[in-house]
Amino acid sequence: MVLTLVLQDVHAAVNLQAPPVQHGSTSKSLNDALHYAICGHTQILERILMNLYAPEQLSEDCARRSLFNSCLQDLDGWFQTLPAELKLKEDGGLQNRCPQAYTLLMIHKTSYILVAKPFLSTSNQQIKL
Repeated sequence: MVLTLVLQDVHAAVNLQAPPVQHGSTSKSLNDALHYAICGHTQILERILMNLYAPEQLSEDCARRSLFNSCLQDLDGWFQTLPAELKLKEDGGLQNRCPQAYTLLMIHKTSYILVAKPFLSTSNQQIKL
């Protein structure tokens, strides 16, 4: 017996709830912000994987180009709305208190690679953006 995984678009129909209201910098509010950020990024990553890497991926260049641009905008927007507690300190300040934030940001950077990879040229063919 072969088990087949069927992916449906019903997951995309579920909207993400509003971000949690933060009342200070407690451990609970940091965890809530982390969970919200993970959920938001997962929705973007799902769209990337379903449209660029699924067996029935987008075939038209125009649709692929549009998806590329919208995913880049979504990834940038997601990062801009990320709470300061989950971002890395670029000025050499105090280290981030939440080690999971480092993993989340690595996944975020990997998502850029996943979006761009199908558009990179290979030795046999060139895919135009």
